[in-house]
This record gives sequence, C-alpha cells and structure tokens, in this order.
Amino acid sequence: MIDDRYRIVEILGEGGMGAVFVAQHLKLNKQVALKTIRTEFSGDPQLVARFSREAMATAQIEHQHVVSALDFGELPEGGHYLVIGLVRGESLTQHIRRGALPWPLAAELGAQIADALAAAHAARIIHRDLKPDNVLIEERDGQLFAKVVDFGIARRSDDGATVTLSGDQPLTRAGVVIGTPGYMAPEQAVAGQVDGRTDLYSLGVMIWEMCTGRRLWTGDSLTELFQRQLTVPPSDLRTAVPGVPPALAALVAQLLDPSPAKRPATPALVRDELRSVTRGEDIAAATVRRPIAGVPAHTAIANIMTGERPAMRASAWSLVLNVRTAITDALPAYEGRGRRVWWTLGVAVLVLLALLARCACGGDAEPDVPRDEPQVIVARPADPTPTSPTKKTDEPPPPEIPAAFAPHAEILTRGTDRKARKSSAEIITSASESEKQSIPLYVRNLAWIEKIQNCDGKKSVLAKIEADNDPRVIPALRLLAATPRDGCREFLWKVDCLACMRDDLMRILGDLEARNPD
Repeated sequence: MIDDRYRIVEILGEGGMGAVFVAQHLKLNKQVALKTIRTEFSGDPQLVARFSREAMATAQIEHQHVVSALDFGELPEGGHYLVIGLVRGESLTQHIRRGALPWPLAAELGAQIADALAAAHAARIIHRDLKPDNVLIEERDGQLFAKVVDFGIARRSDDGATVTLSGDQPLTRAGVVIGTPGYMAPEQAVAGQVDGRTDLYSLGVMIWEMCTGRRLWTGDSLTELFQRQLTVPPSDLRTAVPGVPPALAALVAQLLDPSPAKRPATPALVRDELRSVTRGEDIAAATVRRPIAGVPAHTAIANIMTGERPAMRASAWSLVLNVRTAITDALPAYEGRGRRVWWTLGVAVLVLLALLARCACGGDAEPDVPRDEPQVIVARPADPTPTSPTKKTDEPPPPEIPAAFAPHAEILTRGTDRKARKSSAEIITSASESEKQSIPLYVRNLAWIEKIQNCDGKKSVLAKIEADNDPRVIPALRLLAATPRDGCREFLWKVDCLACMRDDLMRILGDLEARNPD
C-alpha cells in the first residue's frame, strides 16, 4: 500500500534506477501506472527533478495521445513515486523490431504523435526526448493508438538556458547535451538552442524507422553515430522503401533537415500533411507536378499566366508533356474503362487549349511601381489566407505614424482580415512621396509585402525588412509565417503561397525574435 490509496497489483517493468507497477487506486476503483525511484537514488536531485518535471509537464496537457501525470509523492521508506495513466500495450520500439510498418499505418501513428506534440507545444512544453521507447501503442477497436510518455527532460519553450525547478539546482545547463543519440536533432546534439522544431526532427526519425523497420542513425560508438548524423544526409525514404508516396518522403526529408528553419513550423502542419497523405490527396498532384522538359507543371502554369511570351510558350509545351505523361501513367488504372479515359483526355485538351490561347494573347502589363520600391511583376494567385475577423488591439498606434495612416499601420501589423489588409496596403502604397517620408519604413515594407502577390517580389521586400532590422515588424511576420502551406491554388492543385520565401521568412523572423525577446 502507498499513501493509503494505491495498492500494487503487478510489476510492468524494472530498471536500474526504478520500476513501473500496475496499481489499484482504491478510492477511484481504477488501475493506474505507478513509477518509482529506488531508495538509493532518492538523494539524487537530478532524478527527483525529472520526476517532478514529468508530473508538472504532463499535468498541463489534457490530450488523448499523451499519458498524463495523476499524482506525485514520497515513498515511506525513501524514494519517490509518480502516478500516470495506465496504457496496456507495447512500446513503438517493440513494433519496429518486428519489422517495417505499412506506410499508411506509419503515417497515421506519426499524425497521432504530431497531434500530441501540438498539444504539448500549445502548453509551451518541448519534449526533448521523443523516441520509440517513449511512445506506447495500445489497440482500440482493432486500431493502433499512440500515447506519448516520459516528459522527464521536457522544458517550457519560454525557459532560458538554465531551468530551476526548486531550490537552486538547475535541471539543465547551457552546453550540456541532453536527449537520446540517434533521435535528438543536430542542434540538440551540439548543445545548441532547442525549440518545438527539435521535437519534429525526432518525429521524422521515428516515421523513417517505422516505414523501414530499422534504425536511421547507427555507429560503432556515440562519436561515430553523432558524426554520421551531423555530416551524412539521411537516406531518402523512397529509396529505402519503394512505393512510399512522394509527399510522405518529402515531408520526412523536411523533418530531418539539419537546419531547424527548414523544418515545418508546427506539429499541427505535420499532422495535417500526414493525414492528407493517408487519404491519398497528394497522388494526383505529385504525378502532374513531376518535372518534364526542365519545367515543373506548377511553374509552367505560373509562367503561362504571368510570364513573357517566350517563357509562356516553352512552359505551355512543357505542360503538354506533363499532362500527357500523367494520362499515360493513369491508363493502367483505367483498363477496361475507355469512356473515362477519353473524358480525361478531352478535359486535358480543353484546358491546354485555354492555356495556349492565353500564350497567344500575352500577359498583363507590368504595373507602375514607385522608384523607391521593389520592381516586380504582379501575379494573381488565389488569396493565400482565408478571410477571418480582424483582430483588434487596445495598444495605441506608434506616435510617429501620421493619424491618417495609423489605423492602416495597425491593420498591417496585427490584422488578420484579408480584405482589410489589402485595403490598408493599397492606401499606404498609394501615399504621396511627401506622405511616405512620414510613414516608417517597416510600415511601407509591410504594405508592399501585402500588395505584391508574386512570391519573388515578396522575397525582395523581405530582404529590405531584414536590412531595416525593425522589431515592430515581428507581429506581421508571425501572421505571414502562419499562412497554410496549401493556401494557394495553381491551376487545379493547392500549393504553398510562400514556397520561394518561406525559408527566408522563418530565418528572418527567428533572427528578429532572438534579438528582441518578448
């Protein structure tokens, strides 16, 4: 009996420093898992701190894919115990040891783990030790269900390099590597700064290993393992497992990028992309977007709609080859369904005729752009973000902005209503030369980055924002970074509106935030 309310029923596992038991909560009449630290280690403040940290971290996360802490206390004979929800299942490690999982199952389990990370990151908690041992898999109604456990070395994302739980004993210190070799991100392996994208790297390793049934990073020693991880590109998932969808392989490659800025921004984006892959939403787009004759299909369409005539003609013929290849690839699937094949061919021909007619007519003229602003050609993709109510703030506008432009500067900085931002951008960019002298440069840059819809044009404005180095632009860049990766359409497919600039945007935003913490 422990604390007059927990009765030990059986042992689940045992290690050098403690054990995990099934216990009966007598007052609630339910079974729980009870973890203990052995008496001889109870004097180690680091181990006790890990127990306490796991309890505090998971107590803040209420999520179906997270095993939450229920209680924490001291044992009568010394040592400590931690009570968590009981999961009847095996670790993900045990599943992987039996062999590769089918890629749809690996993607679904990855989506569940990403969902757990989204909840943790929303509570500003970074796991920092995500690995197959810390994911339990139980069966529910014939389906596998993932549960993330062991937040013992988690920390809040707003913590500094030194985190103190109680007293004056820090749990982690700057320059100390903490995590599991082979799963920790490169920045974590070299004792650098970590954030939520560190957990996403670990998730990428786990998805790769679920699909292949083997370890991604190996070595005869820790030094060799770290060296490979830091210097050798990870094996492409499609090479390791033929038949994996291109979108899944591309996502895993992005998760495993050694640069945090090039990984997805949030676990929610990863979760949604994984579930899109399992639903097969990427297959048609991946087929048609394959580069043919040197021009990818989505680039070809953009050139046709906005480019000069030589580029438009070349892109049109490239698109013809793309569509022809896509239809050829689809023919085996439609064997015996001749009518559907001819319908597909007919629609493709009509689309190509319309695009080629566009080529014959030429593109729109380049708009007048003031000499002091970036010279770009304005394209017209669909709105990159859905319309939503404008956020209002009680903060007064900066005093140096003229009263006539102050409300528009506020909308550009913090507003989320698409139409309002467009309208405010138009007003500020249309100001006279004398009026512009009284409008701060960061506001003018925000207006142009909103008005210009061509990605390369936006990228040039970003360069001006980086050179200006004004922290007042941070809220607006955060809104821009939150633009969904499928927020725009090119022809029939959803694409990333910020494809050519997202990496630069995340880098510039990260630099500004690092120099100007909230």
